[in-house]
Amino acid sequence: TQLATLMTFSIASTAVSVIWAGYVMSDIMTALERKNVDGFHRGLWIYLGIIAAGIPLAAFYRYTEERMALNWRDFLARTFTLRYFYNRAYYRLQGHQEIDNPDQRISEDVRNFTITALSFSLLVINSTIQVLGLAGVLWTISPLLMYVLVGYAVRSAAQYWISLMPASLTSFFQRWISETTMVRNSSGVLPTISVPSPASRLA
Repeated sequence: TQLATLMTFSIASTAVSVIWAGYVMSDIMTALERKNVDGFHRGLWIYLGIIAAGIPLAAFYRYTEERMALNWRDFLARTFTLRYFYNRAYYRLQGHQEIDNPDQRISEDVRNFTITALSFSLLVINSTIQVLGLAGVLWTISPLLMYVLVGYAVRSAAQYWISLMPASLTSFFQRWISETTMVRNSSGVLPTISVPSPASRLA
């Protein structure tokens, strides 16, 4: 329930503070360019209203995030504490000198885990929502530009992951990407890709 509430606040905040504000700012800049005083004042008041609406959304989002982290931390701390006391496991841990203050370590590790995991998860969710929202705006402006940006992003990501591969695979995929982006020849057949063998590379 709290995760659904967080996603709802994130979608609402993105729609209000990013998408709607972008449209209003565009209207304000258009009014400035055309020296439309009434349009500029109207857009400015709408923009101030967006800021006023975004403040409680951000506050409730932060509150829900902290509440979810606290509940998750409480659940994990209770679970590990019960396992710590189950079948007198704490007696067996007393003989291990490398494990000091197990109760404190449970509390600190659970706190660090919940903060890191929740922050990373929400970062991925919020970034995905913003990308989808802005992609929808870009699609309404120019579908062709949307295709170009998606293709550029995919190609850049492919080149990054290829750079992490071994040298032989990197050479093969780089040549494949560069040659498949070339214009087809008169016969309509792409040029063949020849990959040198390891023996020839060593020679």
